[in-house]
This record gives sequence, C-alpha cells and structure tokens, in this order.
Amino acid sequence: MASPTHYLLDTNILVHLIRGHRMAQYVQARYGLNTMLAEGLVSVISFGEVRSFALQRSWGTDMIARMQALLDRFEPLDIHHPILIEAYADIDAASHQLGHKMGKNDVWLAATARVLQLPLLTTDSDFDHLNGAWLTVEWVDPTHGSHPTP
Repeated sequence: MASPTHYLLDTNILVHLIRGHRMAQYVQARYGLNTMLAEGLVSVISFGEVRSFALQRSWGTDMIARMQALLDRFEPLDIHHPILIEAYADIDAASHQLGHKMGKNDVWLAATARVLQLPLLTTDSDFDHLNGAWLTVEWVDPTHGSHPTP
C-alpha cells in the first residue's frame, strides 16, 4: 500500500519539528515531510495550541523565530464548515459514549482529519479509541527521538 501524500499534524508533532531534535529528524524522514512526497497540513487549532505552548514555556527569541518559520509554511485549516462541525459533534458524543473524555481541541483535530480523510500524525494516545472507526491515526513512538535510528 502506498504511503499517504498528506497528513494532519497534531500539535505535538509541530512542537517536535520546532525543537529540531532527533524526533523531528525521525518524523521528517519516516513520513517524508519536507519533501515532494508528503505534506503536512495543520489545523487552526494547532496554530493556537503551539503559540500557547510557546508562551507557557517562555520560549526565547530563537525558538519563537523557529516556530514562526514553521507555521509560515502552512495555511491554517479552518474549522468553520458545517460538515466539520457535524463531525465534531459526532466524535465528541461517540467518545463520551465510549467513556473517553477528550480535550475539545483534540476533538476538533479528529473531526478535521475525518472530514478531510487524512491520517492524523501524533505522538500521544488521545485518539486511539477513534482509530479505524472514525479516522486513521498514525501514532509515532515518542522514544524514536531519544535513540539513534538503526
């Protein structure tokens, strides 16, 4: 099966790319980001989340500049569309019925991935209960960044 040509990037993937550590190198190499083969798409939700993360962590001038340079490469995907709003409601209700309380921003990301039929690239397990039935979750093991790739 061919690899997807587009991914919806979770905020944690953006943070890794901004930091530029081994995890960023792994993600870029493994998923073809920064190439003509694959492209990452970013929700307006993640734009806000990564900016908030930077403020909470008191990122300095260099990190803010790296963040801005990365975000400037993307046109934020809007969430104001009736189909996406309906997907949000469906996923939020289904998650509650399954006993999973998701953060509201994660519900928006899941709804965006579902509507656009994009795999969601993430390093956390917040979307596991949705994988397969609601969307495709491409989970990246966060330990890849702490060990040299064989």
